[in-house]
Amino acid sequence: MKKVSSSPSNASLLFLFSLLAVTMLVEVKGQICSENYGSCDGRTTPDCNKFCASNRPRGNGSCDATDYCRCFYPCAGRGDKKLCKYYVGPNPQGGCSDEDCDSTCSQKFPGSDQDGHGLCQAVEYPNLACYCIHLC
Repeated sequence: MKKVSSSPSNASLLFLFSLLAVTMLVEVKGQICSENYGSCDGRTTPDCNKFCASNRPRGNGSCDATDYCRCFYPCAGRGDKKLCKYYVGPNPQGGCSDEDCDSTCSQKFPGSDQDGHGLCQAVEYPNLACYCIHLC
């Protein structure tokens, strides 16, 4: 009698890990979608922005506080809007938290018509400043 293995095949595991990776790459925040394009390692924000724009129409990319290239773009069905970037500035207490910056931007650009989100970006090492990405 042939013994049947109860462990999943390598192909099944590979499929599950691939599905998980794709799910984690695209993040939808309201009407603005974002993708993580990996480390900015050696790339500047203008390089990240150019890379983002070449992959996503009306995309706006920048290197965030964790040195990752993040691409923000209008989700499907928002073709009438473009993305704008607004400089909030450095935190007077020093440092910049993506969570606090995102909260500030969602208050400054509220609702689904503006859908503000924020991220910390290196202005001049090691100083970080908050930038808002919003629909306009």
